[in-house]
Amino acid sequence: MFHHDEKGAPAYPPKVMLNSIFYGYCRGIISSRPMEYACKTNGIVKALAWDADADTIAHFISSQAEAVKNLFAQVLCQ
Repeated sequence: MFHHDEKGAPAYPPKVMLNSIFYGYCRGIISSRPMEYACKTNGIVKALAWDADADTIAHFISSQAEAVKNLFAQVLCQ
């Protein structure tokens, strides 16, 4: 399990975050608040994101921006 520090809840695994972000990007959802709304209202996104909130999604994207961008480009090219 992934942990962001010694205290608090376990962090979301990167695979879960990437699955939900890429699905959102493919559906035209490119910001964290609409992604959070989709997590709450769309069954597919909800299952992919494990109910992640906007702050978690935004932090993951901003802290891993270059990696997310590169991986998404690789996915599109395949």
